Amino acid sequence: MMLFLLQCNNASSQTGYVGDFIIRNYSGVQINSTFQLVSIPFEGKTKAELFNTNRGDSIQNGAFHRHFYWNNQYIDTPFTVYSSGSGGYLTYLLDMGHCYGGEYNGPHPAGGMWGFAKYKITLDIPSTGEHYMFYFNCLDSKYGKENFPTGNYVYHLDWGVYYDDTNNIGSRVKIVDAITPTIIYSTVDTSEQGKVITVWEELYEGTPYERSEPFERKFYARTTPFGVDHSIAEKYAGSYILGTTVVLDTVLPNKGDGDKYGYNTVNDTGTIYEYYSNPRAPGCTSCVPGNVYTTPGTYKIDGVNFYGIKITAESGDTMIIKKNKRLYIIGRDGLSADTIHFKPGSHLVLEEGAEIAAHNGGVLIDESSNVSYSDGACFYAFENSTVEIRSNKLVNNGALLVAGKNGTLKIADNVTLTFDGTNSRFICLEGSDIVMGNNSKIVVKNGAYVHADSANFTCSNTWQGIVLENAGSQTEIKNCTFNN
Repeated sequence: MMLFLLQCNNASSQTGYVGDFIIRNYSGVQINSTFQLVSIPFEGKTKAELFNTNRGDSIQNGAFHRHFYWNNQYIDTPFTVYSSGSGGYLTYLLDMGHCYGGEYNGPHPAGGMWGFAKYKITLDIPSTGEHYMFYFNCLDSKYGKENFPTGNYVYHLDWGVYYDDTNNIGSRVKIVDAITPTIIYSTVDTSEQGKVITVWEELYEGTPYERSEPFERKFYARTTPFGVDHSIAEKYAGSYILGTTVVLDTVLPNKGDGDKYGYNTVNDTGTIYEYYSNPRAPGCTSCVPGNVYTTPGTYKIDGVNFYGIKITAESGDTMIIKKNKRLYIIGRDGLSADTIHFKPGSHLVLEEGAEIAAHNGGVLIDESSNVSYSDGACFYAFENSTVEIRSNKLVNNGALLVAGKNGTLKIADNVTLTFDGTNSRFICLEGSDIVMGNNSKIVVKNGAYVHADSANFTCSNTWQGIVLENAGSQTEIKNCTFNN
């Protein structure tokens, strides 16, 4: 819902401070609010006038934003992961600037930073018992553009979340233009828990560019660790969604002061946080720098419990791992493990020689049937790590799935894992555990092959075995144990 589009468009075209996100109390009662990161965050500039001193039009995964305001003079601002506030009449419970570029007017940022991400917002009013919870999504890589799509429009706003007790109880939250609060874009009722508000729907409703999807989903992961920074993982842990289309095409080194590209890469020499030059991944003494990503592989300690992070690719999300790039999902000290979970409707693209692997306790869950393989693309479960296949899966085009030495592959109930075509292959190394679900099976056909040596195949009930249909001549199964 949007009122007064024309006035709001004019307000958005102001210079100076544009890009706020504000939560404000316009009532006489106490309110409590929270603002929480839901997706992995992305940062960068889309405002063309800032491209001379900043990286332009390349929105990248990262934990903080670096803004160059004059030549090599810059300020670093971490993203707000979680914030809470409370207060009475006219209190600002939250006031942040967006990284796209409009918020800065010199080296002094607003009280916090928000980026290209999806956020969860709650407001609780103790005196009335009201609870509001909704999501705000700006995961559009064009967000922040001026004169977009044409000269009559701007794709940004100072956003305000206002609680106003002049409305009926249960209908007191509105999303407004923070400069001109009489311009209302949307409302949130207590009956609409989980409502999703998106920048593309609100800013272009009623125009020729009205839409239900972003203009562009062009986001990059070019720094490591992937997803969230290790400091975020150790403070917050938790689960995050992918949220969009993310391309893993190269890992950029952190060149220190003046760097406009790889400043979010963490490479603390001689520590477990040496993610770039000595990542905690198998065989990486010979890894080519720039080809290897890992998850944070650390933990939050809560009493006697240790928590890693989980990243979920939901329906509509896409991860593209480019040629010869590797993403390792890792744990730390045998105490915690990171997890990446591909849900139904998500899409994983593995280009030639690309690899996604669970290592050192990490867990990879594939619940999506939408995986695109190229020659030599690989799923890998390393020692003490797990790959779970939860839906029927076709491995083709010369790709492979490896249950490494003492690694674990789990295949869910009623799932068929199929290897099809010349050089597509299933490799089970010594001590690997292949845990089959009830009525599951493995099919190897049309020149694909299986090589299993000293692996353990188990099932708590009954499985349908390994079916060979014109399998390749390299097929060999030896010294394996089979237990129902």
